[in-house]
Amino acid sequence: MNKGRKEKVVEFWTALSKDWLLCLWLSFLGWLWEMLFMIFAYKKFSDRGFLSLPICPIYGVTIMLTFYLFGTPHRGRYALKRIKPTFLRYFVYLIFAFILPTAAELLVGVFYDKIYGVRLWNYSNRAFNLMGYVSLPISLAWAVSLTLFMRIFFLPMRNFFQSARKRPAVIFAVFSFIAVVTDFLYNFSVLILA
Repeated sequence: MNKGRKEKVVEFWTALSKDWLLCLWLSFLGWLWEMLFMIFAYKKFSDRGFLSLPICPIYGVTIMLTFYLFGTPHRGRYALKRIKPTFLRYFVYLIFAFILPTAAELLVGVFYDKIYGVRLWNYSNRAFNLMGYVSLPISLAWAVSLTLFMRIFFLPMRNFFQSARKRPAVIFAVFSFIAVVTDFLYNFSVLILA
């Protein structure tokens, strides 16, 4: 492998490691949001994550997928960035911000419920729900929240993580990835053996 190609590969894996750390941070913020919501809304402490670590990966993964597929509402990616006027691009982005998290919530909810008999959340008491896995008002709220988050907070957070020193970021990314995979496999095995 020539030197230029090797440097590009190293740059790619370094950037990906830093995005993994951002995904982990967003997953932690999602877990924290869920915990605080349960405390304030229902006056009870409830660990809302599937994993033993304090993270809800559905948040981090969905936000990062949104970025990789659609960019941010003000910049856009691929065909989305060519949409003019700006308010129309925001509207289209909002639609995508509705579809992607709703699909993720539906797929993850159905998977755990049907395969392992674990109901991670239940929207049966909400209006316009689909078998309790997703709810139109919740999905609309997430679409607006995701669009605003991506417009205001995402790029400063990503820039912060991308500015981290290379070696410590990669080392921490590798160890944290191993920890998350181990945690997932442990909890997964508990479900299978239950």
